[in-house]
Amino acid sequence: MVFSNKSIFIIAGEKQSGKTGFLLQLLRIGANTDLTIAGFVSLHQPADDSYTIQNIQTREEVRLMQRIAGFNERPYH
Repeated sequence: MVFSNKSIFIIAGEKQSGKTGFLLQLLRIGANTDLTIAGFVSLHQPADDSYTIQNIQTREEVRLMQRIAGFNERPYH
């Protein structure tokens, strides 16, 4: 019988505080280890102001949303 410890980490913080950059750096470091890293990361696509969610293991991306109003005009996005 094989047992494994599974940890869940949630990275949270203020807008523009470096959450995505921190996560992407951890993923780059983790890729060079024997760790199994799984989950999802949300990525901003500045070209069309949209967000995608990416499966870390397969790198498959799916669009979550695209902003149709100005940045400060919530909730119209």
